[in-house]
Parts: sequence; C-alpha cells; structure tokens
Amino acid sequence: MENVIDLLKRKGRLMYIMNSLQDCITEKNYDERLKTIWDEYNAELEQINRDLDEIKTPTIEEYEAEKLRLIEKVNYHKEQLAMYQTRLDEIRRLILSMES
Repeated sequence: MENVIDLLKRKGRLMYIMNSLQDCITEKNYDERLKTIWDEYNAELEQINRDLDEIKTPTIEEYEAEKLRLIEKVNYHKEQLAMYQTRLDEIRRLILSMES
C-alpha cells in the first residue's frame, strides 16, 4: 500500500512540474534543454503509470475472504468478552457474599 501512495505522490509532483513546463513549451518560450527535461519527466510519468497498472487489485473473493476472517476474529473476541464478563460477575457475587 505504501508503494502505491509513494507512486501517487511522485505522479502528482511530476504532473505539477510538467504542467508548468508545458505552459512554457506551448508559448514557444523554451530552449531544447527544457524540452529534453519535459521528455524525461514524461517518460518517468509513463513508467509510474505502468507501475500503478501492474499493482494487483484485490478480487471480490479476496475481499470476502478477508471479511470472513475479520468476522471470525470479532466473534472470537465477543466470546472472550462474554467469558470475562461471567468471571467478573462471579467475583462480584463472591465479594458481596464475603461482605455479608
């Protein structure tokens, strides 16, 4: 996930820079070096787009499997909470009986 975030940040920065350079290029206010830099940024942007396309998008089945795993985990913890609540009730009854 961090890789996706890093790629998206780089893409955003590149697009911002390229838009600024594009304004100079369309106004014919540039030299060949600026055009070369723009071409390099464009090549890097295309690579980032390819990298983002290659990142696997989870399928519905994977989401469902993760959902089931999390539901099982929640149910286990609910059972644990119920068990601890029962123990607490027993301890409270014991304390009350000792105080009487």
